[in-house]
Amino acid sequence: MPAHARRGGKPAAGFSSHHRAATAATADKATREAAAAEAAAAAAARRVATDAALAARKRTTALMRKRTRTGQPVMKHRILNILDKLEREVRGGG
Repeated sequence: MPAHARRGGKPAAGFSSHHRAATAATADKATREAAAAEAAAAAAARRVATDAALAARKRTTALMRKRTRTGQPVMKHRILNILDKLEREVRGGG
């Protein structure tokens, strides 16, 4: 004799409430993990871009701090920096 017949009720349609809750929790967990992975990838991309910009600033700063033997700034680096800025502005790179 089936269990539902002994209880006097009818069998549950579909899955049990526990199974439905577990399935929903699994789907929610998968969604959260996908969002976390996407956020981690975006953070890594930002970190790479930030590190590259920081390295470029360090190189530029090192060149701008160079001095001649008499203590004067090396004009070559300053002029090249100004020319690079002008070229970027003409190309529309800001």
